[in-house]
Amino acid sequence: MDATDTLPDDPAILKALLARERMQRAVEVAARDQQIAQQQAACEQIKQEAATTIEALKLKHQAEVEALLRRFYGPKSERFDPAQLLLFGLVMDTLPVDQAAVEQEAGEKLTTRRARHKHGRAKLPDALPRIRIEHDLTPEEKLCPNGHGERVRIGEEITEQLEYIPASFRVLQHVRFKYACPPCDQDGQGAQIVIAEKPDQPIKKGLPGPGLLAYVITSKLGDHLPLYRLERIFARHDVHIARSTLCAWLLATGELVHPLVDLMGTLVRQSRVIHTDETRVPVQDETIDGKCKSGRIWTYIGDRDHPYVVYDYTPDRSRAGPSKWLDKFRGFLQADAYGGYDGIYATGVKEVACWAHYPECRIIQSQDQ
Repeated sequence: MDATDTLPDDPAILKALLARERMQRAVEVAARDQQIAQQQAACEQIKQEAATTIEALKLKHQAEVEALLRRFYGPKSERFDPAQLLLFGLVMDTLPVDQAAVEQEAGEKLTTRRARHKHGRAKLPDALPRIRIEHDLTPEEKLCPNGHGERVRIGEEITEQLEYIPASFRVLQHVRFKYACPPCDQDGQGAQIVIAEKPDQPIKKGLPGPGLLAYVITSKLGDHLPLYRLERIFARHDVHIARSTLCAWLLATGELVHPLVDLMGTLVRQSRVIHTDETRVPVQDETIDGKCKSGRIWTYIGDRDHPYVVYDYTPDRSRAGPSKWLDKFRGFLQADAYGGYDGIYATGVKEVACWAHYPECRIIQSQDQ
């Protein structure tokens, strides 16, 4: 039996059936399209959530790595409290430690040592000079209260007190004796006068002694005490030395030790590995309304076979400074990401990335390393 035999013969009824069939199919197609659109929207939402989660994890891990690097390798001013790692859900004491690897590298068993905090008064250095100040009883206090006469000393009790004696000036008079020969003078041959030689001084015919020069240099360069303050300190002792004179002393002393600094620089350049970095220093400049311009001090540190630290000053941060100082160096150079070092690397110097500046760097092991 053919399916068309069940269809009505009336054209109007056939049209109605076809219209209803088309309407039903249109509804089904629309429902299916809506379902597909919902599935696509759900997939896009899942993709966005996954991308957001991956980015958050990436930022979290990067922050953790940078925090650890700052703690172990960063300057003291950039180091942080380990409790900050709690922001990332980490505790330093609970981080996993490969005990076997640590013991293999150290060559000894790994032991946990508890930090001991010293309390109380520290012992005074034995190298400090001791000045004995004796405190004795009066003659009346030495008498025995039972009428047995004067008591006998049986010992002593010493209590140490730290005292400071302010620095003071001394005038050293270098007395050079002169000698002459009276007979020669009487015979008309001259007095034949001779005088004792004066030992070499740091500044020839200069006023300051070695100790005073050492004090000025240490105060200015080691303790960062400006020269105008030293001028005031000296004035309190009724010793008036102008700042310009103190500057001249520093310059003369620098020229005196210049050969030693050159020798240290030569030895540092013989190192297999040199670490370098630069620090900005303010330099007074009267040509810019009394303001300061930025100079640079470059630090060069030799390896363990050449354990010296040499400083080099340049008026700016151009590449010329380190390029000139490292002109004949061809070893490994550890430095930051300053672009001025690229020209140095092009001459054959091997770049060594610094973990403190390159938290995601790759370590390239060369055959001769």
